Amino acid sequence: MGRPFPLDSEGRDCPGSDPEDADEYKAENVFWVPKEARWSHLQASAKQSTIGKVVDDAMVALERDNPRIKGVLPKNYARPGLDKHRLGELIDLIGSIQLGDAANRSKDILGRVFEYFLIHHLAPDGFAGFVLANGSMSSNQSGEGDIRKALIDADLVDCMVALPGQLFYSTQIPVCLWFLTKNKKDGKRRDRRKQTLFIDARKLGTLIDRVHRELTDADIAKIVTTYHAWRGDKGADKFEDVGFSKSATTAEIATHGHVLTPGRYVGAEEVEDDGEPFEAKMKRLVAQLSEQFSESEKLEKAIKSNLKGLGYGG
Repeated sequence: MGRPFPLDSEGRDCPGSDPEDADEYKAENVFWVPKEARWSHLQASAKQSTIGKVVDDAMVALERDNPRIKGVLPKNYARPGLDKHRLGELIDLIGSIQLGDAANRSKDILGRVFEYFLIHHLAPDGFAGFVLANGSMSSNQSGEGDIRKALIDADLVDCMVALPGQLFYSTQIPVCLWFLTKNKKDGKRRDRRKQTLFIDARKLGTLIDRVHRELTDADIAKIVTTYHAWRGDKGADKFEDVGFSKSATTAEIATHGHVLTPGRYVGAEEVEDDGEPFEAKMKRLVAQLSEQFSESEKLEKAIKSNLKGLGYGG
């Protein structure tokens, strides 16, 4: 694959050149850069008073044309009082991503998002927590495994929490919580270097109707107190593996191929989530079973007819 749009020797759009077909790049799982997010457009708008909105529009366009990063890119750069130096760094970042090797662009942008937005701006002793789909813990598509390995090797992953499904009204797909920190020996808590806490909370929560589950205050407290105890926060209880949590070393994580699924460490290995809601899956499987029954009846009739032709049928 070539670049997602024609560039000259200085990395600018070539005048008069038509951009290549976006569908071709998406079919090859290569990151596509839409017109609104291209380096030349952002660079030309860098000194304008509307640059914040231009960057916001670029982020929306990137997620629109690359659904796999939806919800990952930060926005709200048009807000008043934004640090202009940070905005300039962001534009440089986007430019460096777009001028990189196209074959690695998908991995590159996700890795840089982690590095730049979630880690670079962390305070030296700060923590970052965010929600991602379960695939982020184990997928090796588009270089995601390499990104996880880099985060683990840098000892940035403090805690992983697997949550139950059906927590959201918009989707029944289960998600996970990531907690990152730059400093696992900050003097305020115990030394946790080369360690990561895994919490398997998939069995927590209470069904409030047929398709929706809620975490009770007790469920949330169980997760929170376990994490604080493991970190050694002041006043926290002594940490103990209570059947749904496990403290694993970086070396142990490496033996699991840098997969961060809590079920691998806490207990039985988790079945890979395919992202299909339960109700939709059951309808599909029942329809498939009906087709198989129908085909079985046809085969039965055909066999009986053949046997009858040979003189063995009734």
